[in-house]
Amino acid sequence: MRRVFPQALLIAFLLTGCAAPYLVPRYESEPANASALTALGVGNVEVGAFEEVPFDSSCRGLHALALPDGMSPGQYFRKALEIELQKAHVPASQAGRVTLSGKVESVGFSSMTAITMGVWNIRVSLRSSNGKALQASESHEFDSGFAYQEACRNTAQEFPKGVQKLIARLFADPAFPSLLR
Repeated sequence: MRRVFPQALLIAFLLTGCAAPYLVPRYESEPANASALTALGVGNVEVGAFEEVPFDSSCRGLHALALPDGMSPGQYFRKALEIELQKAHVPASQAGRVTLSGKVESVGFSSMTAITMGVWNIRVSLRSSNGKALQASESHEFDSGFAYQEACRNTAQEFPKGVQKLIARLFADPAFPSLLR
């Protein structure tokens, strides 16, 4: 009688190991972003809905990246913007002075540019309820690693940093204050 149990167990272990996604951390405010927003002296800003494009979350063909709480990239960016406004003590109200909404135009990553380097490419557009609009993009480069486990884990960990840099780019744009008036 041939014993297949150890082989079946090994195959099951390998298959389940490949199925576990790498989790992207929840967004945390970047102090410089909150300071930049506070310096603008704005109030009563609400964050509306964000449209988005499809997001390919596969990493090196073996794993997927998963955003926290089952969020989509648009929901993640919306939440990040809300967190930055809260950290800067910008009040929101049901009848806010302005509502910022927008679209995640593109979001993608590579965990192996130059073999051990990675990059997140994110582009968003913001629209204000006052009719003004702004677009920005960020290419956040980072050390990913050589082995797929390390590279995919590092890629997931770097997404919030890319979003922080993109928000910093938006807040620093000379046209941004016009969206808040």
